[in-house]
Amino acid sequence: MKPKTKKLVKTFIILYVVMVLVAAVATLGWFVFNRGVNVQNGTGVNVVTGNYLRVAIVDADGNDGEYGEQVTYTPVQTNLVDVTGDGTTFYWPQVLEDETDKVPADAEYTLLSDDDAEEKGYYITFEVSLKGTQDMEVYLGKNSYIHPAEDVYVPGQSGYHRKSLYGDFSADGIAGAMRVSLSDATDDTLKQVWIPNDKYRISYDAEGKASFTTGAIYRESSYGYMTPTDDGTFERKDYTIDDYFNTVSVGNNNLATQAVYAKDDETTIQAPAMSNNAPMLCMLDRANDYTCKLRVRIWIEGTDEEADKALNGGEVQYSLEFVGIPTRTDITAENQAKFETIKAHFDNVNRRYILYYDANNSGSLNGDGSGIDDNELFVEKEVLYTQNGIDWYEVNSSTPADESYDQEKPLYIRYRETATEHASEVKQLILKH
Repeated sequence: MKPKTKKLVKTFIILYVVMVLVAAVATLGWFVFNRGVNVQNGTGVNVVTGNYLRVAIVDADGNDGEYGEQVTYTPVQTNLVDVTGDGTTFYWPQVLEDETDKVPADAEYTLLSDDDAEEKGYYITFEVSLKGTQDMEVYLGKNSYIHPAEDVYVPGQSGYHRKSLYGDFSADGIAGAMRVSLSDATDDTLKQVWIPNDKYRISYDAEGKASFTTGAIYRESSYGYMTPTDDGTFERKDYTIDDYFNTVSVGNNNLATQAVYAKDDETTIQAPAMSNNAPMLCMLDRANDYTCKLRVRIWIEGTDEEADKALNGGEVQYSLEFVGIPTRTDITAENQAKFETIKAHFDNVNRRYILYYDANNSGSLNGDGSGIDDNELFVEKEVLYTQNGIDWYEVNSSTPADESYDQEKPLYIRYRETATEHASEVKQLILKH
């Protein structure tokens, strides 16, 4: 690899903003209606790039601003309400003007527009233009975050910043209800929805006292948004496993990582940049003059559990990183053909599933997993597996025992990506005892 290409791997963009979010109570599912939310701009949105990529903020007239390694975007409006949306289309619900601020089940929802969404305080939205000098793929990076401005829980201390009225934690935990979407600025095709804080959970005891954690064992059972039905009413739509395979990223495990270089040597790569199953945002090449424009939207998702009255007045910090990866090829036909022979066998002695290449189509192994041919090798770390589309694990000789599987759900696998090839498409396996 040429030195210029190696430096390209290090390309990234950082965006940063501090927000103060004030929530009120409501009762449509988890939808908590926020009014009068104060957004403190702080240092605005900073965008930093590497040697072979420049960025500009696109103005309201569609003109690129000055390209540079660092630019700043400042939101127009500092008062937000919580909304609901799929990442490109957003709605704001009618609320009953009473002391409970309920959203009725048959509420009317107002369709929102990017033209005035920020001015009216519905969500933050802006465009960035990325310009490079070589072919590269662009992904959202693992160093991205949306987190509380201060500690949300410090045992034995009462001096919290913005302490919640409902428990011993900071209202900064409102970061758990935040979402980010990225779409093609030309036709608004959705590229990615990011749900950053899947381990943030709020709960109440029988006496109504709330507790909050940033390290929950289990995430919410589902994520979604409100969407119109054919009869004009609205209903909640949950993301499907296909959404998680293609556009929706939860937490930061499925975000791209930059290349790791040898100490004091920017020409020797110790670990290549990887997308880690993140969806590709765009590709820079000669055909598009090495330029890509993305629409960014940042909002408080009202259907999230953490859009809760206990998190009134929280302050949140944002940082979005974009990683550039040298253009790679799709999986080879040879590897794809090999991938298609993978089968799953239940080892009833050790109570686990074994994945193996059934090149001769010989069917099942023996009960304990023995009986494999010379041409039928056990699947190892080149394959990843998942049951929910979010958590991917390496396949190896100690594949988890069957207790860790949901017997009612299928197992999905894919060839993992390499420095030169994309990951394969996802394949569903039939699990049998």
